[in-house]
Amino acid sequence: MLESRPMPPLSLLLLLVPWVAPSPWAQAPSPKPQAAGFEPLLQDGPIEQHWQANPAWKLLEGSLVGSPGEILLSRDDWRNFEFRCRWKGEIGARGKLHLRNLAQVSVGDWEGGAGGLWTLTGHPTPPMANRAPDPATWHRLQVRVVQDQVSVWINGVLTVVAAAVPKANAGAAPMDDRGPLGLQVDQGLLEIRDPEIRVLDEGAEALGPPPPEDRQAFERRMQWWSEARFGMFIHWGLYAIPAGTWNGQRVGGIGEWIQHHGKIPPSEYEVLQEQFLPLAFDADAWAKAAHDAGMKYIVITSKHHDGFALFDSKYSEWDVMNTPYGKDLLAQLAEACAKYGLKMCWYYSIMDWHHPDYLPRKNWDPRPDEQAEYLRYVEYMKNQLFELTTRYGPIGVLWFDGEWEATWKHEMGVELYDYVRSLQPDILINNRVDKGRRGMQGMTREGGFRGDFGTPEQEIPGTGLPGAYWESCMTMNDTWGFKSYDQNWKSSETLIRNLCDTASKGGNYLLNVGPTAEGRIPEASLQRMAEVGRWLQLYGEAIYGSQAGPFARLPWGRCTRKGDFLYLLVFDWPQPTSRELEIPGLQNRILGAKILGERPLHLGIRRGEESSFLRVPASAPDPAASVIRIQVQGEPVVFTPSLKPDAEGVLTLRARDAEIHGAHARYEHGADRDNIGFWTSADDWVSWTVAVPKHQKYKVRLRQACEDASAGSRFVLRIGEQELGGIVWGTGGWAKFTDVDLGLIEIPEGRRSLEFRVTELKGHAALNLQSLRFIPVEP
Repeated sequence: MLESRPMPPLSLLLLLVPWVAPSPWAQAPSPKPQAAGFEPLLQDGPIEQHWQANPAWKLLEGSLVGSPGEILLSRDDWRNFEFRCRWKGEIGARGKLHLRNLAQVSVGDWEGGAGGLWTLTGHPTPPMANRAPDPATWHRLQVRVVQDQVSVWINGVLTVVAAAVPKANAGAAPMDDRGPLGLQVDQGLLEIRDPEIRVLDEGAEALGPPPPEDRQAFERRMQWWSEARFGMFIHWGLYAIPAGTWNGQRVGGIGEWIQHHGKIPPSEYEVLQEQFLPLAFDADAWAKAAHDAGMKYIVITSKHHDGFALFDSKYSEWDVMNTPYGKDLLAQLAEACAKYGLKMCWYYSIMDWHHPDYLPRKNWDPRPDEQAEYLRYVEYMKNQLFELTTRYGPIGVLWFDGEWEATWKHEMGVELYDYVRSLQPDILINNRVDKGRRGMQGMTREGGFRGDFGTPEQEIPGTGLPGAYWESCMTMNDTWGFKSYDQNWKSSETLIRNLCDTASKGGNYLLNVGPTAEGRIPEASLQRMAEVGRWLQLYGEAIYGSQAGPFARLPWGRCTRKGDFLYLLVFDWPQPTSRELEIPGLQNRILGAKILGERPLHLGIRRGEESSFLRVPASAPDPAASVIRIQVQGEPVVFTPSLKPDAEGVLTLRARDAEIHGAHARYEHGADRDNIGFWTSADDWVSWTVAVPKHQKYKVRLRQACEDASAGSRFVLRIGEQELGGIVWGTGGWAKFTDVDLGLIEIPEGRRSLEFRVTELKGHAALNLQSLRFIPVEP
């Protein structure tokens, strides 16, 4: 593979496989912003700014374009550094990047694809993953050189890890202390864009932390995920075999926690490994079902809390390879995801009930812990994560869980985050890698905690979270892992509205399925996924790539945004007698309005004093969520409309009209719900904007519900300098509402803001608030 002519120190070969585009320079990507810590090696101006003159290389439309010839050498020398660039070429082109010693690293050899280490003595290190690129697109190369060790990434996937470059022969000199970079083409034409380098400190590790990342670079890394909006969660493992029942007895709680809730020692639980034979598993069918449902990525439990791995791990016998099935499930699913254009993502539990070194032991685990070493378990975990990030190609997300136990420290989370991103720099990592998660509401508190996005569980934040990325993970029934007797399925209408609700607040919706022990996704899940998919076929433009809408609340549904288009997601269609949909508080001129779907229809527009109105058909186009697209002039401006007394002078503040502040409380709507619920934090509060025609004294009546065990929370109603305090009474249940008179308060004439705050929280939640009524009191 080496030329006979002398060459500078270390060379990195790039093989560009046949490319069918008519010109290698067509559709060149626009220059990207400079990454933090890197210095460009190609700028506006002549090549000679950073490279020595060479007739084989030219600067063309922002690219270095090379033909066969001599080496293009850099003007500067480097010692420890990271280099990266983008590249492509014409049919059969291949070339090399020379570094600073007498060997070479191949990332595109003729036979084995990308990722092998070669030396002058011809001793290759086989690639960990064949990353031979698709020739029709641009590809990214990253190389890290520290002392005599080299790591290589192609398209964000590690192919050579901290490989020590051996001497060319017994009499060879030690590795050069410093040396130039060099570019050379052996055959065809080669194009390189955005070459850049950063110098590493003397104490740098061979496989170090990811490069510094500014906000712009972070948002580029998050872009695909933010545009996707909808993904599939898969909880599957040995726990699907008992399916919620152990020794003939139903075990309470969620299915994948059966070992914990059933207090099953590892020695007894291990019998499930001998029974795992999912002959009905069809990775292609799973991926197709997700694709047809409109999902853009899949997150599967590579290892849940029971420690069992669904992949081939050389670090444990507690994996799928040691079952009667005996095949790597993740490898099959990764291949199927690539076929259907889905991002493959891994869930991985930090907590492990099986590994002998994991601490603390559960009270149902009789194994002694005197010989257990938690740091040895951490090393085991990193070894498995290395396997997961180097065998299966680009991974979209590493979704951690089980971080809450005291043995897992903040410093460990920081180190693990950096370690995983050193293996795949473009990967996304959720906030459960660290210790900053705020309970089930899932968002990260302040304090320098790692994590690219928050993870609310089984809930959707009451309001949008500007500046934060988040994803609500939710089940279709009441369990994550399969339970044979859990048939409490959410309707497809609820799932569609959850997706709309999440997107309208700027978040993602990760919807779970729990396959059976045989490897089948339950039919009830497939039916609902298909119905969501049919809805997205008609209305997907309102979801994919959308941003949070500009409205704090809407009485009839939700709203998303793309540029100057607003998508009104209407759950409650106007009554036939009205035939008008109010867009409360929108101040912009509406340039056009159109119902989307099978029968698109342009709508009439009327401008009111505080709102705009659309003339709509008598019946809703879609029972789950109808979609109206409006185009507005300028940046959306929303004025919060004021609530006014009725003809009798009574002012009613309903839950659906409240502006909700905080991450937990949210509006609930259903057969027995029309209230603000999930009031599980005293930091949450609600407000209404009111306007009364004259100064008036009112008697205030609160309609509320509260489970008796949670009664006793204190609250305050505030308007201006006036306050009314009270205590939440138990009503016998969260859906049993009763009226409570709070006392008297005065509201001055004009527009005012009224606040309701919980000042002391007792029990699990404060209350379910349905309404506040202000009944005028005559002088």
